[in-house]
Amino acid sequence: MALTIPAHRAQPQFIPRGQAEVFTGAYVANGADASNLFWLGGRTAKTTLAISRKYGEVELQDYLNHSDAFVIGEEVKITTTYAQLTLERIRELFQALGLTLTGGTDAAVAGSLPFGEDLSMNMRQLVIRTSAPPAGGSSMRRILQFWKVFPQAQGSIDFAKEGVQQLQITFKALTDESAIGAGAAAVFKMFDQ
Repeated sequence: MALTIPAHRAQPQFIPRGQAEVFTGAYVANGADASNLFWLGGRTAKTTLAISRKYGEVELQDYLNHSDAFVIGEEVKITTTYAQLTLERIRELFQALGLTLTGGTDAAVAGSLPFGEDLSMNMRQLVIRTSAPPAGGSSMRRILQFWKVFPQAQGSIDFAKEGVQQLQITFKALTDESAIGAGAAAVFKMFDQ
């Protein structure tokens, strides 16, 4: 049997580039679209999607190496750093929606937001909008839609004279059983439109 290697060449028109915009919205069952998405603001670092898998391996006494592998776990995380930190955005980033916000919006910056002893878990939908491959046209965008996320790791807000105040945050995407039941992707979908 001869190994056949296909002809190939780099095709720049299929290489997406550019930054991303990140939005959150209310969690909606069955993989439905959230209404009234909230823009999380300007960022000081790239947005990173990390998908990691854990594997079980089959080890037989007959061989030195493993002979098979299977997936036993998966984790999906989205990390980015924000600088446009109105109180409203801090509340959304920490998903502290059970806390009462007074003012603190883009329209009314002055305000207050109490913190501490908030045990609520507020699942949210997370949407990332970025550029699609240029071959699709300049107006085409790539959308990543995560059904059910929560802020697994909140970084600290840095206060320093040499820089802007910023908050790094990591969202963990969960499997949404209702989306599976509705025939949608289990954790998120990616599409170009």
